Amino acid sequence: NALFRHPAISAMRDRNEELPLEARAFDSGMNYVSLGGQIGCFVIGAGMAMATMDAIKAYGEEPANFLDCGSKTSSADAEEAFNIILAECGAKGILVNIFGGITQLDSIAEGIVLAMRKNAVSIPVVARLEGTNGDLANEILKSSGLGITLASSLTGGVENIVRLVREREANVG
Repeated sequence: NALFRHPAISAMRDRNEELPLEARAFDSGMNYVSLGGQIGCFVIGAGMAMATMDAIKAYGEEPANFLDCGSKTSSADAEEAFNIILAECGAKGILVNIFGGITQLDSIAEGIVLAMRKNAVSIPVVARLEGTNGDLANEILKSSGLGITLASSLTGGVENIVRLVREREANVG
């Protein structure tokens, strides 16, 4: 995160050594690590990402990624974050877990809706959006008609996404 303070080190960056999705996220100001699991994670804050991944593992599933999109996320940034997770071939569901103090959650919701519409998302999506403009954000998701499941807590979000992913696998397989 302090790479901008070290231009000599930054100049040594070799994009050929980076995974494409990680480079794409970096170029968009996000932190992303592919983990190979089944549940995509869209969060703001490294601590929230760690808690979300730990909770997913506690419920017997594996996170597909670590994605922290930062506290100044716009609608376009949220759309790009969602697109990056959708590009992760192993993701069978996505959990959005954001507690926004600085972040305008209605912008996050708008970006999620745009990404889901453009990509015709067929995997389950669960969203927990709490904080600044949280009620408006949840109304945007609810009224989108995209079947996004809303949660009011991390535990509720994880329980829902794990259940939905398992139900979908049971019906498909």
